[in-house]
Amino acid sequence: MDRRRLKEWGKNLLIVALAVNAVWLSGALGLAQNYLGGDSRPQIAAQGDSELKETGQAARPLTMVISAAENAHHGVKYDGDALSEVYSWFTASLGEALGSSGEPEEVTQTEWEAALRGQGVFFDYLYDQSMSTLARWLGTEISSGASLHTARRFCLAVEDGAVALYYIRAATGAAYRCDTAVNAGRFTERLDGYAPNAAVFGFELGGQYPGLDPYYVMLSSLPEVPSLTASNPLAGSDGAELLELFGINELAVSRYTENDGTQVYIDGDKSLRLSPDGTLEFSAPAGAESGSAPEAGTGAVISRAHALAQALPSGGVGELQLSLIAYDRDKGEYTVRFDYAADGIVVCHSDRAAAMEFRFDGAGELIGADVLCRSYAETGSQTPLPERQALVLVSQSGGGEPMLAYADTGAEITLTWVVKR
Repeated sequence: MDRRRLKEWGKNLLIVALAVNAVWLSGALGLAQNYLGGDSRPQIAAQGDSELKETGQAARPLTMVISAAENAHHGVKYDGDALSEVYSWFTASLGEALGSSGEPEEVTQTEWEAALRGQGVFFDYLYDQSMSTLARWLGTEISSGASLHTARRFCLAVEDGAVALYYIRAATGAAYRCDTAVNAGRFTERLDGYAPNAAVFGFELGGQYPGLDPYYVMLSSLPEVPSLTASNPLAGSDGAELLELFGINELAVSRYTENDGTQVYIDGDKSLRLSPDGTLEFSAPAGAESGSAPEAGTGAVISRAHALAQALPSGGVGELQLSLIAYDRDKGEYTVRFDYAADGIVVCHSDRAAAMEFRFDGAGELIGADVLCRSYAETGSQTPLPERQALVLVSQSGGGEPMLAYADTGAEITLTWVVKR
């Protein structure tokens, strides 16, 4: 992955922008590997409400905008508590909108932007989500053609006494509108509690920052965010507690230690490697034939990956953020990725596409894992530099979407801006 640090501004290092190529972005990789939108295939196993809710916690919006009236935006981002509160307040409405959505009709960019300007709620999940899987996490099912779509940005818009569902597909750039059964009266009552805080969308800035993603949300000021330190939760572990998790027979396993301290466990065709820096690598043969029709459903594969990620040693602050679900039809493999996030801010690593990557064959059996096990702790707070400085850098570096992130180099954790393209 290509990340580069930009030059200093004046005497002090004001903003370090890590320019990342499209492979780092879930939308681009999903397009290259036939991103899965539908979830109509059989599930690996029945999922209970608690399991669905737990998995859905890894796919929450990292930016929201509540508009009680036209052009009166209240934006929330980079604040985990505030995001959780706002999302919980509108989760039921989004779930009902997805579950009652009529057939999607493609709309123009002008119509999509009019919905964002108007009365309603905007959700940005940062990464593409399978809409059918998102609906199931919210306790409902999509019966319309929207079940086959993916999107990262959604809007519930109040129009003529009703609530419409809008969304835009990252893979194609096409925007869609669906009628819903959401009660407009009750929905608008919830909007009234959020006074405008001068949040604006990129397209509302009048072209002041060329190349800026038009649906980026800028706040008038950013909240204080935690300062972090990182540690390796595998340090001092002999790895025995991980064998059962990855289906390795402790009685039949052979083990050895490489010169750099990496512990290696072999059980037939399965292998598990634990490096001193906390990197875990697992490999197993695929059970399903390459190119055969997938049997596992998107939601079930995500749930299994999430359960594995949750069972790994971690501790400290932070949560997991789903960053990719894709299916490679040529290989017959699913790929699921998670990143660490703290207080609504993603942690990125300069030499990795994601903190965690799990691969499954078409039947949903784990065949590979590449995980950086990290534990984060808060050491205080800090105030990010103004977004407008980041927007200037975006324009100077060729455009894209700025995102506040923690850069974990292994030696230190730095609050920085990354530019998504």
